[in-house]
Amino acid sequence: GAQNFVSIYLRLDDELLLKRLSIRGDAQEKVLRRLETDRYDFNDIEKVCDYVINVGENLSPQDVAQIIENIVK
Repeated sequence: GAQNFVSIYLRLDDELLLKRLSIRGDAQEKVLRRLETDRYDFNDIEKVCDYVINVGENLSPQDVAQIIENIVK
């Protein structure tokens, strides 16, 4: 049967992304290159995805899951 799909992009603020990549153990040079590349690659993501969720320190993983659940209901 037919299936419905929704695309959701989680945009992490730079500070949170830096923190997570550093915790993961990525080298500082690699982290900075990733930030620069992501800014370019995902600049117009709103044109491609149905929803963009801006994720910062103020949102827990549970908060993000709840937002996604509300979208797909």
